[in-house]
Amino acid sequence: MGQFFKISAPQVRRALGKRGKQLQEILFDGTPAALVHVLAVPIEAQLPSSSSPDSTLVLPEPQYTLPAIDVVTSVPAKRKRQADTEEESLQPEKKLETASGDFDKGAAAGFLITFSSLPTEMHELIFARLESIEDLICLSVTSRYFWDIGYKHIRQYYTSLLGCWAGHNIICVGDYVDAGDYPPNLYSAEEEQELNEMRVGPDGYCLDSSADSDSSADSQRLRLYNLAIEPIGTIEEVVDLDQISTRTLNACMRRCRSKKWTFDFKHPELVMRNSTYFPNSQVWILRNLTTKEFVLPTAVALKPEYIEGPFIRGLGFGEVVVARTCWTSDYAIAMSSGTDICRGVWAGHRFDITTLSRHNEGTKGDKWRDVSEDVSKEIARIWECEDGPNWREKIYETVSALEQGDDSDSSVFDD
Repeated sequence: MGQFFKISAPQVRRALGKRGKQLQEILFDGTPAALVHVLAVPIEAQLPSSSSPDSTLVLPEPQYTLPAIDVVTSVPAKRKRQADTEEESLQPEKKLETASGDFDKGAAAGFLITFSSLPTEMHELIFARLESIEDLICLSVTSRYFWDIGYKHIRQYYTSLLGCWAGHNIICVGDYVDAGDYPPNLYSAEEEQELNEMRVGPDGYCLDSSADSDSSADSQRLRLYNLAIEPIGTIEEVVDLDQISTRTLNACMRRCRSKKWTFDFKHPELVMRNSTYFPNSQVWILRNLTTKEFVLPTAVALKPEYIEGPFIRGLGFGEVVVARTCWTSDYAIAMSSGTDICRGVWAGHRFDITTLSRHNEGTKGDKWRDVSEDVSKEIARIWECEDGPNWREKIYETVSALEQGDDSDSSVFDD
């Protein structure tokens, strides 16, 4: 059947896709596009104009009023009767001791605290504590005041789903990799020793150090590939902002049917788009954080119009990372481009995709190397070896077909 590969972040034991694929299939079927989704660091989304403080939009007020809570006197009836009985049984001198507090209690009893009357700082804390995005949205649409507080938390929630592999070590590991075979500098000497002592049972789980001899006899030494598959590894869900935010909005509308008009009105702000966090107006670059090297999009894209922020149609940053991070001990990969790819020069390195302006601002005084030309030549050599001298025309045809079907990102979310 041949050797299968998986794209993995081994130190956090996460991987893309449930099943492994042959290396040629991974490189040429669009799978690497998923890497862009987990490596691209979003910019802070700007507030829509309708959410600005000076907006004339006034959302309808809540159609219900939360019950006022008397923080001093609201106690269950049974407890109140019990308290009255205890009061009557007090000795006269005890009553005198408590008389001084009667005024304070009486004054506090008339001060009713409702949820809406809490200070803004308290509301901010409450919004920050909400773990459910549905709860967050449903509370935000109850009034304009709560919308102004809640919408930034909604944006922060969706931002937190993006760029989750940025800064992590990446490897496209083959299932023929030997135990103890690691890319240079992926692990410290202590970490390698710990991994080399680990064993995996027939069920795929790591064995406890106290495992019996029979279990140990059927076990094998842990390999890098084990970290990219379940149950030891975890499959990363690639986030489609449009899909997940639409699904969330629909769930909120089912919960708060009385707010349908508000949800319809706020639909453009509650359904998130890639362009919100990854604007096309910015130049996005791939960075190798380990070697301090970067790649410009123009070195990878076959046409300028294929560049859409960090996403490049046909052939993009994801393919570059995969082609340079492969790692296996067996060079049987059934590819015409040679076996050098099996020990990738970037295997185990740390990456991110960010804007050129943010890179320039954050690396002042640091020395970085532009490797765009080297990468462009390397990619062209691999693709020509596999698809022939007309490989570019084949990609043009593929992109054109996907555009007509409006299915350009479908491979990203395949298993």
